[in-house]
Formats: sequence, C-alpha cells, structure tokens
Amino acid sequence: MRLSNITDFFSITQKDSRKQAEKEQVLEKKTLGPKEIFMEWTAASRPHKDFINIKLSRSLTIIALFVGFLLVLMKEFVLIFFVASIYFILYVLSKFSPEQVHYEISNHGVSYGDDMYYWEELKQFFFMSNSGFDILAIDTFVGLPGRLFLTIDARQKEALHKFLVEKIHYIEVEPKNVFDNLYSKISSKIKF
Repeated sequence: MRLSNITDFFSITQKDSRKQAEKEQVLEKKTLGPKEIFMEWTAASRPHKDFINIKLSRSLTIIALFVGFLLVLMKEFVLIFFVASIYFILYVLSKFSPEQVHYEISNHGVSYGDDMYYWEELKQFFFMSNSGFDILAIDTFVGLPGRLFLTIDARQKEALHKFLVEKIHYIEVEPKNVFDNLYSKISSKIKF
C-alpha cells in the first residue's frame, strides 16, 4: 500500500487526480459565469502581538539555559530538543511580522492569497477575535487546511455576514475540540 493512498483516504492531500477531475466536472456542469467580486482587501496573514517584553525574555532565557544544562547532565537530549524547538518557534513568530495577503470574496468563492476555495468546498463560517484583531474563520471540506482565517476590519463584519450567510452556514460560537479547551485552560493559568 502506497503512502499516497493512505493520505488520500484520510483527506490529508488533495493531489489525487480523481478528486481533481471530479472538481473540474462539477465546475463544468455548473457554469459559474463571469466572476463578480463582492469584497477584496489586503491585510496581515495572522494577528501579530509582541508577547513577551525584553526583561522577561532575558529572565526566561537564563532559566531555560540553566534547565537545559541540568537536562544535559541528566542526558535528556530529546527533551532538550523539544524545548529548544518550541523556544525557536516562539522566537521566530514574535520577531517576524506577518506578511500582507490579498483576500477576495466573489460569486465563485473565497480567494486567500493565490489559493481559491469554491463555495462547494466551504462548510461554515464564524467570527472571532484574537489579540485585538477581528478574524473571519471559514471551515472547509478539504483536508488541509481545515479552517481558513481571514483578518478583517471591524467595519467589514456586517457586510461580510450578510453576503456569506447566503452562501454557507453561519454559526454563532467557535466550535472547539478537546485540544482547544485544554489550551484555553492552560493559557488562563499562566500569565506573563
């Protein structure tokens, strides 16, 4: 059994030619007509906030180096690699500001940068707020990505809601799974 068969079975990849052919047949049967753009804007690809100030960052780095030294003495190299990886990811995300992405909503679907998601591929949408940014979240039927996050301006929210509710299902509250609930509990206990 090939790896591509397994990933296609779990809908991890969408490179399967059969699925691509089905998608093209649906588009051929249902002529979309000329593209009419409802709304387009350019915004940051993700919310950006400086999480830790410099003084706290230095203190955490000294503590991490001390704990790392203890882990080296205990020969826990896998744990060291894991902690260093998390530190590196957090460092990169905090130091580099997000890129600007062009968003477009039309009668064909939602365009996110260079990727187009047709209405048949979209399931539901809801609005959320993160770090002072308003975000439009759209769940998809495709495996990856399972959810699109579009950074919006608060003034666009009502117009987007009126247009999108005609195309896909609207839910009031963000659906959360076990990992989301666990993350919320842990992050509420730790305050920097």
